[in-house]
Amino acid sequence: MIGDADKDGQAGVERKLHHLKHFCPAETWRLPYDVEPKHGKDLRDWLTDGHTLAELLDDLPNPEPRDASLPPASASQPKPESKGTARSDVDKLLESLDLHVAGRTEDGHLILWNGGYARWETVRNVDRFGFDSFCSMVGSRANDHIVPKAIEDDQRLPWSIARREIALRSAENTVAIDNRFGPGVWQARDENGHRIEGELAIVTREWAAIWDGSILTRLQAPFYRGMVLEIGSCDQSIHFEHLQQLLDQAADRQWVEGRFMDCTQMFASWRWVAQGEDPELVTALVVATFVQDVLEWCPQVVVVGESNTGKSYLLIALSSVFTSLCLKCSAHSTDAGLRQAIGNSCRPTLLDEWDSSKHRGQLLLMMRTASRGDARLVGTSYQKAQRSELKQMFWAAGITSGLTDQADQNRFIQIQLLPPKRGDEGKLQLRKPADLLSLGHELLAIGIRYGAEIAERARQIRESAPRDGTDSRILESYSVPAGVFAACLGLKASEAQEGLSSLLTSSGDQEVQSDQDALMDAILSQVVDAGGSLRKQSIAQLIRLAHVDQSEDAEKALVREGIAIDYDDDGEHLIAFGYRIIQDQLMKSTRWADKTINELLLRISTARLVKKKRFAGRRLTWVAIEFEHFNAVYGAGGQRNLL
Repeated sequence: MIGDADKDGQAGVERKLHHLKHFCPAETWRLPYDVEPKHGKDLRDWLTDGHTLAELLDDLPNPEPRDASLPPASASQPKPESKGTARSDVDKLLESLDLHVAGRTEDGHLILWNGGYARWETVRNVDRFGFDSFCSMVGSRANDHIVPKAIEDDQRLPWSIARREIALRSAENTVAIDNRFGPGVWQARDENGHRIEGELAIVTREWAAIWDGSILTRLQAPFYRGMVLEIGSCDQSIHFEHLQQLLDQAADRQWVEGRFMDCTQMFASWRWVAQGEDPELVTALVVATFVQDVLEWCPQVVVVGESNTGKSYLLIALSSVFTSLCLKCSAHSTDAGLRQAIGNSCRPTLLDEWDSSKHRGQLLLMMRTASRGDARLVGTSYQKAQRSELKQMFWAAGITSGLTDQADQNRFIQIQLLPPKRGDEGKLQLRKPADLLSLGHELLAIGIRYGAEIAERARQIRESAPRDGTDSRILESYSVPAGVFAACLGLKASEAQEGLSSLLTSSGDQEVQSDQDALMDAILSQVVDAGGSLRKQSIAQLIRLAHVDQSEDAEKALVREGIAIDYDDDGEHLIAFGYRIIQDQLMKSTRWADKTINELLLRISTARLVKKKRFAGRRLTWVAIEFEHFNAVYGAGGQRNLL
């Protein structure tokens, strides 16, 4: 490994050498130059000074056998011209301007990092990239190094050569949307897009850094392996040195416990249904949100409560704790708008007024796929699909959760606020924004320090949890905060399982109603005009009247709505549902109107499809269920107790 003769170059070599030694013998060779604070000489300068490749190979520690085709070190070699090659001149130019070529997008745009002004630059058309455009990009410094056209005896580089060399460098790397990473904490990726275990990339407004589990290393340019780190995309930034100090403090688990207690005490200012557990749960979820990209599974969070319970105050506090990374918006935002606002960032996202959003259905669909990581393909003008991924923990707050589908209920951790006790109204006070920001920085450091361990402990807790009938998705969701406590506080496996049990107990085991049970509830609760003396009755009441009282009027009313109680050819007692009639008549103004309800009905135990069969004098395609089982589940005294 041969590094530049400056502090960053030498530090980078030492860091890479530390990793390489795990895989192969590795040594460093220092150039015979003084180490400068910045912009030290490199191997190109050494060769330009008249040295040769053969001379280098002879001088390397423990050199491999040298290729006999190479001339000996003592052989005279032609000296390079003092001016050097165009490529080396452009290297020096870019270095002096602190300009870095990230690569080329799939639609032909050049992406450059302008370190002098800490911003990204896009060249949309290389052919039209003129000298004036370059000057507007880097400022007056361009005139110190480049001339619009070649001038005799002028040592500055002609613009045509500089532009060509910049274009050539861009061809070395393709910058796709899936290797561009905005603000947030990311698990590092290699050149093939594979996750690198134990390494995190931190992207802020002013800097990017790599955390390898023990050392935070600031990057000179926002590139790392296969990642293009888009700094400059958020409003504020934690100072690099401050985060370094907090990461060192986070190595002390007693300090971590103190930060957790402080945060829990703050959230205890609100009144929760589970006052003893919910503030701790919220604290753990905040830490998990900071490192959401590291997690295998991202639970979604919804906070519900009636008016004046402090939901909006809670989101204000969370937005400050989540620092400048936070994206806070109204749930009236569309899913497309929210996707574009999040972009390629890993920012905590807060949604207020959740219950009144007319876009909640589409937002729920987006959140549903974001828990595991939604890979999405979008068409482009250059006829090549563009892949983007959304893996996100969302926080929503509203009067009601609006979670009706099973696939949504088991992905959300639902936490409920209560109104303040009589006499405590209006006494809730938020901490100062600076104090909340300081607490957020501390929790961020804790998340970074233990991020990899949090993901691993959450997986272990989930896999070792007893299978006692708890919904698997609920178990996966609550394993995340349990993993936060286990990793950050150094809990034993048995203590971690006790923590999970406590969280599940405090949530009331968050009962999840299956979609088929919810559909049957909706069918049985529909009120229809049965006619005659019966007048208006619910479907459940009509089934009871037809079965228990042998009411012919009730039986006829049921058949009109697509429901029949009858026997099949083998004498089996059945209740049959003509799902097409039910969908058109009973379900037309409900959330089931556009669902394939026959598939849901067939999930009920003993259900089967009966095609073109005559029940109660009506020939239809039915979903037939054994009446004894139906009555045991939905009948009076049964599991659902609806009839």
